[in-house]
Amino acid sequence: MSKNIVIEINSKFLKHNLDYIVRNTNKNIIAVLKANAYGHGIAEVFELLFGNGIKYFAVYSMDEASEIRRISSKAKIIVLDSVINDLTLREAIKLNVELVCSEIESFKTIENFCKKNGLVKFNFQVEFNLGLNRQGITYDEKLVKQILSNDYFNINGVFSQISVNNINEDDQLVKIWTTIVKQFKQSNEKCISHIICSATFDYVNNSLARLDTHIRIGDLIYGFGRQYIKPIINIRSYISHINHFTKGEKLGYAQKYILDSDKKIASIPVGFSDGLPREIVNHYFVYVKDKRVAIIGEIFMNCMLIDCTGIDDLSIGDEVYFISQQTPEDDLRYLSSILHKKGSLITTALSSKILRRIV
Repeated sequence: MSKNIVIEINSKFLKHNLDYIVRNTNKNIIAVLKANAYGHGIAEVFELLFGNGIKYFAVYSMDEASEIRRISSKAKIIVLDSVINDLTLREAIKLNVELVCSEIESFKTIENFCKKNGLVKFNFQVEFNLGLNRQGITYDEKLVKQILSNDYFNINGVFSQISVNNINEDDQLVKIWTTIVKQFKQSNEKCISHIICSATFDYVNNSLARLDTHIRIGDLIYGFGRQYIKPIINIRSYISHINHFTKGEKLGYAQKYILDSDKKIASIPVGFSDGLPREIVNHYFVYVKDKRVAIIGEIFMNCMLIDCTGIDDLSIGDEVYFISQQTPEDDLRYLSSILHKKGSLITTALSSKILRRIV
């Protein structure tokens, strides 16, 4: 665990984002914690969400499901990218999690597993491909009837992932999804359905999601993609070295950065091996003693340089913050804009070895 850098998760901002979601829909929330909770720390984010009343969670892998199970036996978990084989089916039973059938061959695998192991029913959800063309089965009425008539299947839910560009209240997508949901609910009235995610949240109350019971939310929880929500992450480190250089001296391996005046340069023990994007150099800044200071030179593997000229009382060990959560224009959204990257592309790159802490 790296001691040179700490990722701080703002509990108040996370609560603010949850409140925004709840105000705009009456559907149940499935919180998406894949990719180490989008880089924020799966254990820490789970603790905050569970404490705020969220009981249903989506992860990508069985390893992520195991991490949540070590914390709580009560949380409901769905593993989105389920490779269906005897090993994962046994693990799903052991962990009490739901798997996802997203290809036709998986149904036969589940049936054979039940027969071999004397199981009466196996719980899982079914994913349909409605145009994103990533994964999921293509809707076919005959196939659905076969699935629903299989005595070994207890289908708890149906869902799909769609592009916002495909949504139109009058198009074929609405008709197909409505048909799917009705068929499965007629077979099992407790079967849940969810097609809306953060990217399509603006359509949560339109006819597409009219029959849905749940929504899958990732980006909005973490503060990405909306003006009214707040990024919940900050990154903190400290000053490890202080040096004074004169005008004309050069910085970095390539010696391309030439000082235009005498400078006080400090080093922070954080680099690209921690997942910080190298593109931030000479374009972004950090905060030292509540003052904005520029990142200059180049980002090294384990450190970076900042221009602390003008800060007279600077000392080794002084704290450095990468994101100002007091000044809205200086939060993760600004960093995202100058890098031309989605916020999740920045946060998911952060090393899992970095300590995460709730504040």
